Amino acid sequence: MDHDLNTQISHSTYRTITPLETIINKISFSTPIYINVSHFNEDIWIEVYPRSFNYLNYYRFIAYAFLLGLSCSIVFLYVYSRAKGKYLKSQLSPILENMRSTKQSNQWKKTPLSQLKELQIFSLAFNALIEKFESINQNLNEQNYLLHHQAYHDTLTRIPNRHYFQEYINKQLKQQLNQYLVLLYIDNNKFKAINDIYGHQAGDAVLIETAKRLKNNLPENAFVARLGGDEFAVVLNRVESKAELEQICEKLIHSSYESLIFNDQYIPFSFSVGASYAYDAKNLEQLLHQADEAMYLAKKSDRKWAIFNPQYFEDHLFLDPK
Repeated sequence: MDHDLNTQISHSTYRTITPLETIINKISFSTPIYINVSHFNEDIWIEVYPRSFNYLNYYRFIAYAFLLGLSCSIVFLYVYSRAKGKYLKSQLSPILENMRSTKQSNQWKKTPLSQLKELQIFSLAFNALIEKFESINQNLNEQNYLLHHQAYHDTLTRIPNRHYFQEYINKQLKQQLNQYLVLLYIDNNKFKAINDIYGHQAGDAVLIETAKRLKNNLPENAFVARLGGDEFAVVLNRVESKAELEQICEKLIHSSYESLIFNDQYIPFSFSVGASYAYDAKNLEQLLHQADEAMYLAKKSDRKWAIFNPQYFEDHLFLDPK
């Protein structure tokens, strides 16, 4: 038997052995295999040298199959990850868009529930957080509104206070047509006696009723404020004649003739009105001073109202707005 490792016989044909086969043959199959064969009661020993050709084909097949399976797995994972990524992006886009919109507009928006269970938990948590923020924001707005209202309104009569009055009239005085603006300064008559006779609760009721009657007997655009104590102020933005102003003052005085019923008691009360117009005043302090002087003149008169410098009013105010 030929022991040459460079060639082997297969199916009566010769095949050149590759270098790889040669190396494997020398390493793995250097020792022959002896096979005992009985032939006509005679033992024959056959010496066999294995060769790597068939083994290489087997391992080569396994390697090709492994590489093919690996390639298919890589392609599948790539396609699956791309599809999964697009799906996750479609589920995350509404959430991210809501977050971006909330950041830019400061308006809270809830996110729709995702089809993914994990993102549903996130959406529910995010929506719960938005509800919490909305509740906090609503409470803050309500508190801010309450604080603002308290800062600008009288707690007893619920009408604007002195601070609000000063801001409002200063804004009106800056306008070009302020010659039509009139300030009414109003003070209750004998208010101290009402407190002493009927008590402070009755005095508070008189102040509340005064504010109510002033608002009910003035033009809709009139600004009514309580300056403090029993003093009130009214800003009339446009009074185009002395007769119109006199009519307003008379109506206010007549509104105080009816007594107030408090705790089954009739409490008579009245107030005096002093009027001053912005055309004759250089600033708010002078306007208030003029209205205050007119109010004290009114207290001494029988009609209980007075206009500061009425002749100047007739001579200088534009009676025809056209």
